Amino acid sequence: TPALLYKACRANIFVHVVYQSCRLHVHASTMTCSGTHPDSLQIAQTAVPSGSTGDEASSSKRANCKSAVILAHPFPLADVADAFRDKYRAYIGYTIETAGQRELTTHMSKNAIDMKKSIECLGFRRLDEDMAECLLADADKLSLTVLTSGDENPAISGPSFLTAKLKAEPLSEILACDWQLHQHLRQLEEKLSQANISFLTDSGRVYNIEYFLPLAVCMADAKHLEETLASRPGKYLIKSSRSSKPRQRQLINVQSSNSAKAIRDCLLSGTPLQQASLQAYIEQPLLVDKRKFDIRTFLMLVCPKRGGAGGRTNDSGYFAFHHPGFLHLRLEPFNPQYPEPSQDGPKYQTSQQLMEACTWYPDELNAYLNRKKGFRMPPDWVKVRLYPQARAVLGYLAGLLRWNLHDRVSATSSFRIISAHMLLDESLRLHLLKLDDDAPNWSRPTSVVDSVLSSIWQEAVCLACEIAIRFRSGRTISDDHLVTRRNFRMVYSSEDLCLARQSVTLMYD
Repeated sequence: TPALLYKACRANIFVHVVYQSCRLHVHASTMTCSGTHPDSLQIAQTAVPSGSTGDEASSSKRANCKSAVILAHPFPLADVADAFRDKYRAYIGYTIETAGQRELTTHMSKNAIDMKKSIECLGFRRLDEDMAECLLADADKLSLTVLTSGDENPAISGPSFLTAKLKAEPLSEILACDWQLHQHLRQLEEKLSQANISFLTDSGRVYNIEYFLPLAVCMADAKHLEETLASRPGKYLIKSSRSSKPRQRQLINVQSSNSAKAIRDCLLSGTPLQQASLQAYIEQPLLVDKRKFDIRTFLMLVCPKRGGAGGRTNDSGYFAFHHPGFLHLRLEPFNPQYPEPSQDGPKYQTSQQLMEACTWYPDELNAYLNRKKGFRMPPDWVKVRLYPQARAVLGYLAGLLRWNLHDRVSATSSFRIISAHMLLDESLRLHLLKLDDDAPNWSRPTSVVDSVLSSIWQEAVCLACEIAIRFRSGRTISDDHLVTRRNFRMVYSSEDLCLARQSVTLMYD
């Protein structure tokens, strides 16, 4: 009965709500509740056949999103590869399989398979690393390899090679703690200001990280910590860095009368202060189906090279592209009194169906908000405003972090992918929670994540190859000129420095 189901919810039994078209389905064990509102549930027998999996159960809900307006999937690899070969056949060389790439295939499974599949479809011929020294660098052809570490084979060097670098190593140390990223970006903004370079909003204000990045302070920096707590009271998350395993989080309510020492004493035991940060907490997040959600988007960085006289590398480009990614919803309804789940609370085995219900395509959020009249947003707000604003944020970051991410040292062209976790609050303000460069370990727990990551890796390989070829031959590189581009959108270009600035001006008042 509805009463028993309500008690089950109160007892922390995971009863999960998923919107399908205009109807509501609640998956609880082997029962489905459908209705027009969460508060008026009608019990009905589930229509999922026995033996079916969570992926199969959610397939009807996804319907392949053929009418997608934000994310088109699956990626049409065969069609894209045909277009690439037709246009760049004379430039296609070899794919050099390194020892690291063979190890990658073993440990990175589906991600490696998607990359390898794209390389083969584009027409690159396979060549073992041992034979790379025998391969004369053809000035016209492009060869491709994959690196899992910073070590490069001297034989695989020069603008005629493209390297997939799966770890954004120059940024890894900065990403270890939120406060390190915040501090580093502040320093970079000061340098921009000293050089009289600025990004302006539509109203003429100087754009900076305060528009999208929550404040973060090092717990070991007593002076800065005390100043922050005195001037900006509120809720904060104490977070251990990713180098401290396992990562820990603790929510505290900071009053101006609190001392820095009292806050540091509140830190979870066993975590050194140097490995912990205090990050401002977003107290009023926008809720979907009464739950918090975060937006997982992706930033692809391509650094193509072209050679000068005598085969020397004398020019290096820097291009950044945004991919809309997917959404991740919390299992539990949001409770303002206890906004962060207790780490000491009971642990439950999460079923595949519930995991599927917690990952959405961007177009599903767009459709959900279009249906919900209470949000008072214009039609297709997610498409027209949210994701263009995410592109503006990442374009700004790509420009600000260019000195960290622009691969000038390597003689080969290269590309890498970074994920960005974002949160939307009730005022529709977008916040960047963190950047993640751990691409080799991205898992695929649901059909949505599997589909999105597959699309990302396949398109990234195709796009990077095309950019490397076009840059070497001096051709224009833009969204309209790239035949392999589908879901990625350019957000920063070393050949068009106004691109990121225009995006900020357009999206921020």
